[in-house]
Amino acid sequence: MTRIESAFAAVVLLALALVHGPSASPAAEAATIAPSEKWSNVFSGADVTFHYVVRSDEALAGRLNWSLSVDRRTVEHGQVPLNIPADRAAEIAVPLKMPEVKPGVILQAQLSAAVYPTGARRPAAEHSKTVWIFPRDPFAEQSEWLKGLKITLFDPEGKTADVLEKVHVPVKFTKNISALDDLKEGMLVIGEGTAWRDYRGLGEAMVKAAARGVPVLCLAPGDGWLVLPGSEGTDLPRPAGLTFRQEDVITELDKRLDAGAWTFGSRVAAIRLAIKSDRDQVVAAAANDGPGWAWLNARYAAPRGRLIICCFPIIRQWEASPAPRYLLVELFRRLNAAAQSVSLP
Repeated sequence: MTRIESAFAAVVLLALALVHGPSASPAAEAATIAPSEKWSNVFSGADVTFHYVVRSDEALAGRLNWSLSVDRRTVEHGQVPLNIPADRAAEIAVPLKMPEVKPGVILQAQLSAAVYPTGARRPAAEHSKTVWIFPRDPFAEQSEWLKGLKITLFDPEGKTADVLEKVHVPVKFTKNISALDDLKEGMLVIGEGTAWRDYRGLGEAMVKAAARGVPVLCLAPGDGWLVLPGSEGTDLPRPAGLTFRQEDVITELDKRLDAGAWTFGSRVAAIRLAIKSDRDQVVAAAANDGPGWAWLNARYAAPRGRLIICCFPIIRQWEASPAPRYLLVELFRRLNAAAQSVSLP
């Protein structure tokens, strides 16, 4: 073969490679894939459906391959056919059966999805996300620890009591706000949905309990307001520190927990605390809409002296996701810590 013939053959081989290579499909450069769900926390053994939006500038025929893996071992996989017109998008459902996990074990899995045009050996688009798999019982094998918390529950709505009873969290019930003045040990929990407007003196009782060294957890309050301790115009005990936060506090407490969404299309914080003036006092007003804060932490000098107002609907969303119940576990754990140095955002 002459030098000219060799050069010609090389050009032909290069052209064939460009035409028939794995990246030849126009859709390979034009396709995108994105998950519809913002959440990644799922229950052990649950049937879960994730959704992906696949978009293509060019007409795209092919398949979406998906797999769920744990420790690089595939536990479930499948594929869905694709036939998407040019400049259109399609939502693809990926149904999965989550693996069973043992009580007390939280499993990290990886969900991967890739778009393959017909005939292509390489994906045109791909996406991978971490999925955390939680047992349904967040308090499994922790009965002795729960007894040691000595929880006093003020819960006129009764919804928090119902949930805690189902997961065997022992509590002492009270409907008497004045009885809270005698509380000097354990932990005080204010049930979700309790309207500050309807229970005069409750805010003052919460603040004074925290100042005495009793950790206080107020779950997503109903309508009303709380006079901010330490502000001008009030003689409530002044805290050593006062912190306001948004949803990012959830992942600071536990990086595995969802903070963007607990159910499809829902907000994590259903209540916001708006800081405003009211008759020469500074108050945190609870409201269902409008701007405000999702978290208040008042820290007192007394050991364990904390007042946490958590506006995330832990009780209302208990069955929707593992995130609410495991957030409650972490709140109990940190509030119960004896040392002031234990971090609570």
